[in-house]
Amino acid sequence: MARSIYLLLSLSLVHVAGIFLFCRGFLLSRRALDRVSLCPDGRCTLNATHNRAVVLIIDALRFDFVSPHPPEPHSPFHHNVLTLPRELSQSQPDRSFLYHSFVDPPTTTLQRIKGITTGSLSTFVDMGSNFGGSEITEDSLIVQLARARRRMVFMGDDTWLTVYPTAFERKFPFDSFNVEDLHTVDNGVIANIFPVLEPGAPHWDVAIGHFLGVDHVGHRVGPDNTAMRDKLAQMDDVLRRVVNALDDNTLLVVMGDHGMDEKGDHGGDGARETSAALWIYSKSLPLSSSPPPEYLAQTTPFVGAQYEHRLVQQIDLVPSLALLLGLPIPFNNLGTVIPELFGDRLDDALKLNAQQIWEYLKEYRASASGDELDASWETLSGAWRSARSSADRARFTRLALEACRAMWAQFTMGLMFAGLSIIALSTILGIALFLRSARVEDQELITAAASSVLSGLFVFASTWAVFDSKDVVPGHVALFFGSCLFCFVLLVSTVRSGQLSFSLSWSALPVGLHTISLLSNSFILWEDRMSLFFLLSTTAPSILVAFLSPDARMRNRILGFSLVLAACGRLMSVSTVCREEQAPYCTPTYYATGGSQAPPLLALVLSPLAALVLPELVRRVLAISASDGGPMRFVLAYVVRGALLVGSACWVLEYLESSAQDAPSWIRLARTILVRLSLLVTLVGGMAFWWYGPLCIEVRRDGTRVEVLGFANAVGAPYLLFFMLAGVVPLWTSTQISGQVVLLLAFAALFAWIEIVDSSRDVRAMRTPKAAQAALAALSGKQPPATPVPEPDTEVRFGEVAAVALLAQLAFFGTGHQATLQSIQWKTAFVLSRSVVYPWSPLMVSISTFGPLVVLGGMGSALIGAWCAGPRGLAKTERNATRAALGVMLYFSCLLLGAAVSAAALRRHLMVWKVFAPRLMLACAALLAVDVGVLLGVGVGLDRVLNKVRTVFRNVPGVADS
Repeated sequence: MARSIYLLLSLSLVHVAGIFLFCRGFLLSRRALDRVSLCPDGRCTLNATHNRAVVLIIDALRFDFVSPHPPEPHSPFHHNVLTLPRELSQSQPDRSFLYHSFVDPPTTTLQRIKGITTGSLSTFVDMGSNFGGSEITEDSLIVQLARARRRMVFMGDDTWLTVYPTAFERKFPFDSFNVEDLHTVDNGVIANIFPVLEPGAPHWDVAIGHFLGVDHVGHRVGPDNTAMRDKLAQMDDVLRRVVNALDDNTLLVVMGDHGMDEKGDHGGDGARETSAALWIYSKSLPLSSSPPPEYLAQTTPFVGAQYEHRLVQQIDLVPSLALLLGLPIPFNNLGTVIPELFGDRLDDALKLNAQQIWEYLKEYRASASGDELDASWETLSGAWRSARSSADRARFTRLALEACRAMWAQFTMGLMFAGLSIIALSTILGIALFLRSARVEDQELITAAASSVLSGLFVFASTWAVFDSKDVVPGHVALFFGSCLFCFVLLVSTVRSGQLSFSLSWSALPVGLHTISLLSNSFILWEDRMSLFFLLSTTAPSILVAFLSPDARMRNRILGFSLVLAACGRLMSVSTVCREEQAPYCTPTYYATGGSQAPPLLALVLSPLAALVLPELVRRVLAISASDGGPMRFVLAYVVRGALLVGSACWVLEYLESSAQDAPSWIRLARTILVRLSLLVTLVGGMAFWWYGPLCIEVRRDGTRVEVLGFANAVGAPYLLFFMLAGVVPLWTSTQISGQVVLLLAFAALFAWIEIVDSSRDVRAMRTPKAAQAALAALSGKQPPATPVPEPDTEVRFGEVAAVALLAQLAFFGTGHQATLQSIQWKTAFVLSRSVVYPWSPLMVSISTFGPLVVLGGMGSALIGAWCAGPRGLAKTERNATRAALGVMLYFSCLLLGAAVSAAALRRHLMVWKVFAPRLMLACAALLAVDVGVLLGVGVGLDRVLNKVRTVFRNVPGVADS
């Protein structure tokens, strides 16, 4: 078994290598310049209009939450609730300005903090640092305030202290990632902001408060909930109190760092996510008494609204606030000053703004990344030379912004090519190993392939530290690429000509179509629906096998299980969350409504029932082969069923807690204690019992006659118990209520499929003349012939494994996920605790998201090779399980190849960052998840089962040597 594990681990490392190289070249990053804007003589700024500023960030404050003309029909939960900004803008139009602010994606909080303090743009890859941000070292408003010796006070989201750890003289941080806590951060800000605003408070110049309640309500229950109305009403009351407490010399800025989609999530580039509110108010000093010039007066309607409102870029706040406070504009800024805030000083402000952006472009041009500006440099230079009027300067700043947005869509083609080559070669390697693993004599090939892969990766690992550099790409790429090619050369030299048969079969057609279809953005948008089609297409040949069966009982058995599989698959596809692009042809059913995070009421009833049914379903499947004896009954009846019931109860309690206005604290405590105890008992106690306990067999003695029940499935039954304890229970616990119902259907479909596969093998064996004669005689109760009967055809076929891969993908979509960032279910981070606890919170989110692929795809594939495998022929069982694992890895490797090719070829496509890049990320994560599941299933579960079977049946002929 060690050689098989060695092989699977080696192939996984090749996958990691290809993903690493390709993503390093495709996922863009921006070079931040270290230069700081200096203004020793005061010529690079304006005289300050305000001595102090209060900046309040209401996280996820979407523009329609404060708009005077929200979309119709108005929502009673989030429209016309926070009304102070529009009231003052109507009554004091020269002092109060309300804007529809466009937010550059990614719409994650950390990246928006960077944007609203530096005025620069984030790139797609920056999103990944949202949970591990590092200190911002580039020039920013915070840096300029510190250089000017302005005293800063902060309260709220502790992410600010991650990126600016030493900037604030006084700070009151609160934990930012506990989305279940709607009030602690907001109450903390409220408790600290008003003492700061009191006349006798210690001196300060800028006070920053970051509220999180609106964002947390969105994540937890969605915007269409009474909790959102209450939270917005609270924010309205806070703003009224702040306005009353302001002195005449203080500028008030209230803004959302991003918006939220219909369900309350964010992270992508949807219209609602990139729409935020911006309100600027000066209590007594008029800012402007004239409308903005036409060349800067852009307007736009909110989604679904009839009226247009003033549109600004969110980063426009940076140069505007800097000049209003008498500070230099941060050096990396790309925003344009907001005209209403400068009145007759607009010409001077635009001149300083354009000069700063030109200096930045020249500096970037001279940096190591300056060649990125080649395509637009002449246009930018010409626009700068001709910028003599305010209108020309404004157009130049916007041209620079668009050029930089396009510039940071440049890709490192060498890295992408190297990564794509490794991915393609790993797919070819997977095909070769899958085809050759059917032969007993090919263990030498497997060992050689694994050794060559590991040696190639070792060559890279030993030289990476020496040659890796951000500025010297070709050196380490060449070494990495060459070392990986080296392993494939060794593989090819091991394979003699004529030894591989690349015959096409029906099972190869769905994976080929699935791979090619990833070049189409339309298919990616509707992949959740097409996965069911591919699943049914892959399993269709089993219908033909049924009709070819010489035995009616076997035919009915295959047709019956095929009907179960089809029905389960169809019901799974009913559960869906809808991508923004699927509207209006998709109705979300995973949640109660499109704007809610609550489950449907039907799911609340079905989830506990599913927890009761699943163990009984497993027992009945095992009873077919009389393998439900031994420890299986006890573990299924008490340990597994108890853990599943606790997993369902956890989410029912979460629903009750989030639905109640003032839920008692014991509900949250009960959830946490129950889940922790359940997982502790299952993963420690249950797994210890499985590891050291007996096999799932039962010995009956009748005089001198000994009958061993479960002998024919001595390998498959205990592995299924491992599958339930180590895979199903954690996945069930981390999956929300609607997803648990889908998981029941998915596991029912999996069990139906393994029975179809087993029966199809029997039918193929029965179709040989001698085997058919023996089988029919046995079925009729007659004595079988004395002539030896050939062994049944148990070789794992690709179609058998492809169905498991597609079932795993269908479960991924059915449990409320899509190839979008917004579908990540952050609630699961708080299953084990009230706040974010590393590494458990990220682990639970990962299990919730990719668990169906790990459990159904990776761990489930071993069932294809191990099911109905007895103590005889253990070497063949090991080979079949390894072959099945290679098959499921090959399927997802093909999908990764298709996603990588589409992302590379369509990198200039309009939908690249909305469709193709997220699908590439899903393909990468899915392959790695399946690799993890395969290593757990084959390397841990099946390896232990085979060792136990060899020990128990060591005296049975044909076992010790197998």
